[in-house]
Amino acid sequence: FPVITGPVLSTPTRGSDAYDTAYKNPGLMQKAGIKVALRTMDTENSRNLPYNAGFAATYGMGREEALKAITINAA
Repeated sequence: FPVITGPVLSTPTRGSDAYDTAYKNPGLMQKAGIKVALRTMDTENSRNLPYNAGFAATYGMGREEALKAITINAA
C-alpha cells in the first residue's frame, strides 16, 4: 500500500526521537517495500519539495527512489 509522508525537513516531535528520524523514515519505508510519496505541509512550501527529496535520498532512500517519490509515486 502506498504512503504519503513528510515533510522530511522537520524536527523531531518527541524528545526521544533521533535528530534524523524524519530524514530516514522515507528510506526505511521504501526498503520495507512500501511505495512512498513525499509531501510538504503547506502549498507555499511546495518549492521545498526537491530539498525534501534530497534529504530522503541522502539518508537512505537513494536518488532514483527519491525522484520517484516526488514524481510518479505521487501521481
